[in-house]
Amino acid sequence: MRKKFVILLVSIFLIGLPLTSVLAADKQALVASHDGQVRKIGPHNVELVANDGNITLYFTDGNNNKVSTEFGRATATIRYVDERQTISVDLKTSKGNTLQGSGNFEIKPDTTIVVFTKLNGEDAHGGRFELNSTKEPEENGHHHEDHDHSHDDHSSHHH
Repeated sequence: MRKKFVILLVSIFLIGLPLTSVLAADKQALVASHDGQVRKIGPHNVELVANDGNITLYFTDGNNNKVSTEFGRATATIRYVDERQTISVDLKTSKGNTLQGSGNFEIKPDTTIVVFTKLNGEDAHGGRFELNSTKEPEENGHHHEDHDHSHDDHSSHHH
């Protein structure tokens, strides 16, 4: 019985190795060709480039080859941390491997954009882009992970 258990453990370990290599290779394949953020959304790598009033999504496959968006569409929902309001933007086929949309919105450092995409008869897929996640925290900024006082202790604070 013990021998079977050891064989099982060794098998799990060996099976786990290729999976981690596959995951590592998958992360390396997420290349930002247009200075945007890239996420794996469904079977595609999707790069989001967002500026005030404009959003563009670029679609590539796992080998960074362009994926046609001829019959594609997407919706981007723009959210701000400090506001309850969301703004929805429809993205339509532009050219090649892009979907584009525009509207009356501003891209702030804390903007989150959730996209739902549907390409060429495939199922719909969703992904989330947090636009502050690639920036370094400001030196004088307030960090919630990195300090040792409690926010519940109001006795030392004068309001």
